[in-house]
Amino acid sequence: MNRKVLAALTLLILGLAAPAQATTAKPTAKPTAKPSAKPTTKAAVKAPTKATTKTAAKPTGKPTSKPLVHSTKKPVVHHYYYRPHPRIGVPPSPSPVWPPKGFVSANGVYARVPSGQELVGILSSSKDPAASVNECAPDPQNPNLQAVACGAVLAASSNGCSWWEINSSLVGPDPSNPANIITLGTLRTLSGGTAAHSVSTIILVSGVPLTNSMKFTSITAKCWLTQTDESVPSDIFTPAPGVNITLAPSPAPSLPAPTPTPSSTPTPGVTPSPSTSNS
Repeated sequence: MNRKVLAALTLLILGLAAPAQATTAKPTAKPTAKPSAKPTTKAAVKAPTKATTKTAAKPTGKPTSKPLVHSTKKPVVHHYYYRPHPRIGVPPSPSPVWPPKGFVSANGVYARVPSGQELVGILSSSKDPAASVNECAPDPQNPNLQAVACGAVLAASSNGCSWWEINSSLVGPDPSNPANIITLGTLRTLSGGTAAHSVSTIILVSGVPLTNSMKFTSITAKCWLTQTDESVPSDIFTPAPGVNITLAPSPAPSLPAPTPTPSSTPTPGVTPSPSTSNS
């Protein structure tokens, strides 16, 4: 009995062991199928496409484009021609027109009153303008120094002058009643001599504080042929009778060089009277 049971159990165990061997065959099929499928698909798809695209695009694009550009374009050659300009000699300065135009004259003596714009041009082109010109305009660096009324005369002569005498009258508002225009006084201006046919700009400095509506009238110019012991250059203003004017302070003038003693009776030249007046 025990042997029969034992044999039955043995057969049962053997019967159960056979399916176990069949089940062990399943794991062997999976590893063999998966490894063989994955490597073949990756190697066949990815590797050839990358290698063919890179090797085919790069060598054919770059080498073929550059040689075509350089071979078709020709270098541009620029030609420069130099043509020397003919040398033109500088013409000599024209000699001054004589007699001067627009001047009032009397026997070889000429005088004229310049316009304001003309006077600015004359003074700006002068290398050594008169020091008295600085008194005729306000000084920004010295606001306490008041500007004074000034005028100008252009004078010349045919034979030259030892010195010039300019007489004029200053007209302007009455200090006591600015609404009235009166003659404030007379001015006597002495200036240095000039050579023949030389036009000199003589500045008239009154010393009267500058206000509106001032002008110089009754201007006369004298060309002296002899020497003088007076101070040259100088300006002497004489107020009109009954007019109270305080002259503006002016810088101390430099002492002029001594001049020879004049003769007892100096002989003036002809005195022209310019018709135009400074304002």
